[in-house]
Amino acid sequence: MIQDVKTDIYGNPLAFRRDPHMRNAETKIGLSKEHIQEILKCKADPVYFMEHYCYINDPNKGRALIKLYDWQKRLVRHLQENRFSILMLPRQSGKCVYFFIKIRVRNKKTNKIRTISIGRFYLEQKIKKILHKLLTFCT
Repeated sequence: MIQDVKTDIYGNPLAFRRDPHMRNAETKIGLSKEHIQEILKCKADPVYFMEHYCYINDPNKGRALIKLYDWQKRLVRHLQENRFSILMLPRQSGKCVYFFIKIRVRNKKTNKIRTISIGRFYLEQKIKKILHKLLTFCT
């Protein structure tokens, strides 16, 4: 795999700021036939590339490979096949969350923890805001 290469063609270490997982900019490395085949495979299938070479910093696991959901795989493939796509995908809108997923919520006043569906929690928050606006308007 490409991660096996530790030095550039001149024998200099590839690590950026002493992080062995990051390469220095414009580093020239010698590639074997296996490396070239892997690069071509990644070029042909961006989902394969993401699931084998893209990492996130997970607060519990540390550095971990990305695991794409089915809808994300479909979206990536759609974008690969349809260059001129317009997407309405706002940030932090809960695209990857279902109404019935359970979450744990702590009451700040009582410190009581309860398990509730994320959909119900969302609706409760909306109702609180509406009631607050009504009460503010009426007083």
